[in-house]
Amino acid sequence: MKKMLLLPVWIVVLVLLIGCSSESKNPVHITQMSNIELALDDTVLVEIYRITIITENGDTTTYFEKKAEGNIKLSVPCDYSTSVNVDIYNMNKKTSAGFIQLPQGASGIFNLSVIPISENTEQSKIPNGLYASSISTTSIKISFNAVELAQNYRLYVSNDDVTFTLLAEITTLSYTHNGLESGITFYYKVSSVVDDKESEKSVSVSATTQVSKTIYVIDPSKCRGCGVCRSSCKYDAISKSGSVYVIDPSRCTGCGECVKNCPQSAISIQ
Repeated sequence: MKKMLLLPVWIVVLVLLIGCSSESKNPVHITQMSNIELALDDTVLVEIYRITIITENGDTTTYFEKKAEGNIKLSVPCDYSTSVNVDIYNMNKKTSAGFIQLPQGASGIFNLSVIPISENTEQSKIPNGLYASSISTTSIKISFNAVELAQNYRLYVSNDDVTFTLLAEITTLSYTHNGLESGITFYYKVSSVVDDKESEKSVSVSATTQVSKTIYVIDPSKCRGCGVCRSSCKYDAISKSGSVYVIDPSRCTGCGECVKNCPQSAISIQ
């Protein structure tokens, strides 16, 4: 009878620990989806929809769908704000288009306004699909769809959604607005230039620059490991590392409670 080869216990434990460590460092993010409906005016004639969904992080999904009874039913990511472009076709021609920007976690029914499109009107020259998203505390990225035969595009900005001034004249379909203050909302419109003539401006969209937050750090040379800071933190942002405590910047909200309660004055702004 053959003898079974038995591995030392310490090797088995080491393999299990490495496996657990590897798994914990690479968590799988599962995108949460939400079901929404877009209500369309009954007078709009539809044969086929072309639906384009663009999330705040830049993911784009485009597909065609035949006209069905009732509202347009969509499944969109909950984790980001999302823009939805709906192009409407009849007799193999694009006859109208609609656009809506949905907030993060949107659900339920939304009204979709559409604009008729004709080769004989100026409406076809207005860029659609305008979308703005905050990418930092000082920057906002703006993008939109192309207009056939456009020489360039003019991007406008406003602080109140009433008075718009020219921000940039560009030939690309995206633009990054830099040098902004944090936590401020900006509004944007875009137009196209075809045959040296500027179209009407699009409907406006808005985005708010990310809010900068104060991050605190604990000086390990001053920390005595008493744990007062951890007990005063409401956001579970402080944990023990060896004999001292550390602050997780991804959880810290900058509330300052730990600073007030630390008896060693070991916590300061990063």
